[in-house]
Amino acid sequence: MFSPALLPTCLFILIASSQHVVASLHPYKPIKTTIYAAGQPAQVMWVDDGHKPKLAKVGPMRIDLFAGFDTYLTTLARNVNPLGKSKQVQIPSDMGQGLNASYFTMRFISEKPPLTFYTTGFKITNLTIANSSTTSPSSTASTDPAQKTTHDDPLPLGKGPGAHAYNANQKIDLERAKFRVVFILWPTLIGITMAL
Repeated sequence: MFSPALLPTCLFILIASSQHVVASLHPYKPIKTTIYAAGQPAQVMWVDDGHKPKLAKVGPMRIDLFAGFDTYLTTLARNVNPLGKSKQVQIPSDMGQGLNASYFTMRFISEKPPLTFYTTGFKITNLTIANSSTTSPSSTASTDPAQKTTHDDPLPLGKGPGAHAYNANQKIDLERAKFRVVFILWPTLIGITMAL
């Protein structure tokens, strides 16, 4: 039987075993109410929230754009100085598989130390797919690329070759979390329960 009195101890162990609970970079733009326009520049801002490691200890980052939480779309910026606390990025107008996303997220990824910071979901408007139009001999239509807004069915996630190639950092984090639950948290809970 599990005693409710052990709940604080279990929560402490869970928090202590997770490195993802504490973060030094806290994005405050974009937030849930942010709406960016595709094809336009967008300001991204963050603060040092005082947790370790301090931003001065975080190496150059890249900012990636995701449809939803796990569909990689593009890298918006590379070699971003975390001490700058803001970066202007260009939101692409051609989102490909991101057209049907109900929200988007950004990830700030540092290689040294290996850290990933996430934004909350936000919206992007005016999404398009670039489409070249051709002319027939009897037509006087222009051959300039046309912009066409489409709403196709979303691609199935996790199918086909390379479906998880863009998700390597997340997979490592997920595996680390599974390891901690199976080999640290679960034996601890069993040991405490048996000691009662």
